[in-house]
Amino acid sequence: MEVNVDSRIMDFMIQDMRSSPEKDAMYTAAVELAEEIMEGIGRLERSGTVETATLYITQTGAQLNILTCSYDDVPLDRMFASSLRRSSYDADTGYIQTYVIPILASEESAPDESK
Repeated sequence: MEVNVDSRIMDFMIQDMRSSPEKDAMYTAAVELAEEIMEGIGRLERSGTVETATLYITQTGAQLNILTCSYDDVPLDRMFASSLRRSSYDADTGYIQTYVIPILASEESAPDESK
């Protein structure tokens, strides 16, 4: 497992949990897709703020986990409603929402469409 720190400022952390982490094609594609998603979120008008975002890369794929804080229980945007996994309320901070966005699936974990 490896946590990468990039010298450029990024909108998310990267945790490569593969047994042999490396900056290969999967890593590069996952980072590029996560950057596009975070740029898209930055352009949305929303009432919540992104507190943290972490890109997890595993042997079977990658996913972007986003934690937001908001004073209403409305998803970031309707297109993110299906990725909302948890919403909890705290009187001091408001709603804490957790989004899990699948980024990539490796060939061995992808469903076989030939069946």
